[in-house]
Amino acid sequence: MFILQYDRGDENYYMLDLDRRRSISGQSIRHIDNSLPSSAYSILNGYAIALEGWRRGLNLSGKISYEWGPKSRIFRYTLSDGKGTSYDFNSAAPSIMEDEARRICRKKELTKQAFIENGVPHAEGTFFNSDTPYSEMIEYAAKIGYPVVVKPNDSYGGKGITTDIQNDQQLEEALDALKPDMNKHTKIIIEKCFTGEDFRVYVIEDEVIASVQRVPANVTGDGKSTIMELINEKNKIRRVSKGPSNRKIIGIDEELKNTLIEKKVTLDTVLPEGELFFLKKKANVSSGGESIDVTDELSEEHKRAAVKAVQAIEGLHVGAVDLLIDEEKGTAIVLEINTKPGLDIQMYPTFGKARDIPTKLIDYLFPDTINYKKVSARRMYFDFDSLFEMTFKRTIFKSVEIPKIPTNIVLKKYVITLPTNKQDAFMGAVQRAAHRYQISGSLKKLSDRLVLVMGGNSRNIKSVLEIIQEKLDSYGQTTTMKEMLRTKPVRQGFDLIDKVKDK
Repeated sequence: MFILQYDRGDENYYMLDLDRRRSISGQSIRHIDNSLPSSAYSILNGYAIALEGWRRGLNLSGKISYEWGPKSRIFRYTLSDGKGTSYDFNSAAPSIMEDEARRICRKKELTKQAFIENGVPHAEGTFFNSDTPYSEMIEYAAKIGYPVVVKPNDSYGGKGITTDIQNDQQLEEALDALKPDMNKHTKIIIEKCFTGEDFRVYVIEDEVIASVQRVPANVTGDGKSTIMELINEKNKIRRVSKGPSNRKIIGIDEELKNTLIEKKVTLDTVLPEGELFFLKKKANVSSGGESIDVTDELSEEHKRAAVKAVQAIEGLHVGAVDLLIDEEKGTAIVLEINTKPGLDIQMYPTFGKARDIPTKLIDYLFPDTINYKKVSARRMYFDFDSLFEMTFKRTIFKSVEIPKIPTNIVLKKYVITLPTNKQDAFMGAVQRAAHRYQISGSLKKLSDRLVLVMGGNSRNIKSVLEIIQEKLDSYGQTTTMKEMLRTKPVRQGFDLIDKVKDK
């Protein structure tokens, strides 16, 4: 099994086979990549699942709403087959997850109890009320033995967690750091700190669908660049990477500053060529870390541990399990289960094979749709921009129902020339014909030509082409229409685009 390894004792970090990983990185899921509006990028998880369901002919309705503040966006939607099977989604979380199961996963105390009852390997620890005297918590830490971990009972995304606490003073400092959020967290967890590599494993019922190893933010020395220069270069790559998490840059935060102090270096330090330097301890991809696909290499034993964790929570069915694996010691524990995970770190890992989780999830929820006509359906994507405009930017509607996808979609593209004074009238006639025959696509006006793209069933496209040819014939011999190849999916609906006016 491939494991990214680094020796925490002597600070000599190194990677195994990372060059091999780089050679197969940058893989994509083309039927999603080619159909992703910019307005949906930050909520890729939910959009990709909704798109997959819609393409299979399922009924889709949804809304974009505020949750935590003016910059937050949540995609809530419903997929149904019209025959009695229907699921509501909060981003990537389907309603097949029962409310009680979600509540247990949110509360680490309840999760730990479920693990104990079902024999799921986990870290030894206990819970304290936020007003418990520090002396009692220090006494407990000494009892189970340092190092320990401190975290709030209902934290997520690594927030409020301090790891590798080595002594009483560090424990007090970690508890002090939690004070600003004490009103939000009723209990504090102190548990034994395990060493190992961090893994995120996505499970549906009894099957592991995807697994990545998560690696803390890092840079590799070249013998001439400072750490700051290396960070800047890596951030240039991250800004254009695929997946919302991968695009989050490495920030110069307190965690990074503390790491530099511990290792007795500064941002101006020049690292030796080939030295892998970890900038943070937490392996969060959204704070600058990286993900490495290990789905095919994860051992059956570790896969069983992840499946067992999901099955320990009655009514859960689906979840992303965080594992800590130490191959040298032969230990593996379950840290937690995420009910609303970010799927993009597995759909678009920094290194390795992309995993199409949305397809697997819809296969599971709507098994009767598995054999849908993929080639045809993937030629179109739904009009997410209109949904976004109506439910988030203008909040006109509480929910928007998306028109169903046509069947037997073919794609056509034409370059058309005609007299300039006839272009506007011609464009209006084509738009009316497209609407009448339920054709999606666009008609774009350039300086010297028009570009027509159409997606729909062949019979309706033929009807529109007949109308177009009749109009062109009426203009005389000064018109041309040349067919071109079109493979990229079209957006649902028909748009007129005036590039000349835009200039």
